[in-house]
Amino acid sequence: MNETEFLYNYLPEDLSVAIKKTDGHIKDNLFEIRLRRSRAVVLCLLGKSFYLEPSGEITQAKNENVIKISDEDFDETFMRLCGHSLYSALDSLKRGYITLSNGSRVGVCMTAVLENDNVTSVRDASSLNIRIPRELKGCSDLLCDYLFSNGLKSVLVASRVSGGKTTLLRDIARNLSERMYKVAVVDERNEIGAKKGKIITADLGDNTDVLTFYPKEIGTETAVRTLSPDVITLDEAANDAEAKAISYAFSCGVKFILSVHASNTDELKNKKIVSRLLSTNEFSYVVLIDCGFEYKIYDVTDGEIDENYRSTVDNSIVCNERRISYKNCSRKDLYM
Repeated sequence: MNETEFLYNYLPEDLSVAIKKTDGHIKDNLFEIRLRRSRAVVLCLLGKSFYLEPSGEITQAKNENVIKISDEDFDETFMRLCGHSLYSALDSLKRGYITLSNGSRVGVCMTAVLENDNVTSVRDASSLNIRIPRELKGCSDLLCDYLFSNGLKSVLVASRVSGGKTTLLRDIARNLSERMYKVAVVDERNEIGAKKGKIITADLGDNTDVLTFYPKEIGTETAVRTLSPDVITLDEAANDAEAKAISYAFSCGVKFILSVHASNTDELKNKKIVSRLLSTNEFSYVVLIDCGFEYKIYDVTDGEIDENYRSTVDNSIVCNERRISYKNCSRKDLYM
């Protein structure tokens, strides 16, 4: 079962049937299904948004045939995504999301209930953004050959939202594990390991331990104290508490592969969390994935991004069993 098929049991029947009818390349490149109460369904792929018709055709021109989601179907879908228990999902709903057992994260727009400026509860869901994770085994092979040719280094991976950083992070963890480094993954939202019950469903290698749903700062300290990792992988470092835990792990000799949100070097330079992390002088490289899915590698051994330094590594990944150059192709090429 692939990532899209996993979602069929959550979606209204007419929507599932229509998605099943879509071209295989559409299913392979679909990364968001956006449901808004009493509005037309929108699919996001190839960097663009499309309406979906019952025939499985996609279009950017709205017409009377496009699939809409009724109030009743929206509420039923929402309850399925919550496991039919709003209470058990409340903590994550207050932070705006639900994580499914395969690592899919669902963004949820609701009305916040405030008490002393704190969100104490939420109500009245109005839209759902179902994000579909992609496991592309091998997408980091050439990159890891370059980054770790002289031993383990700490690396910062950056991209815009939905820009591929988690997919790359996951495969780097697998790669390092297969090189017999002890890898610990702090998986706060279950997006990297996609743990289902007791089983880690993503292939992270045989030498990887996963701490699921741990807050990043607590999971980092726990990994250092109990797992003796060579390297810790975590997604979307964002605040001072996490930076403090990372600094503590550095003082214990642990390396890091972690990600942040940034679309370009200007955003990287202006992010407080990036400045704090680079000021440790523990990171060797920043890997920046741009909007065209080309990655650039910057040397940061001096604690600053050296824009005069660019790697000569072949910017390519393995996608759909083909080797595709990031530099020479667009999202459209991935679709063709």
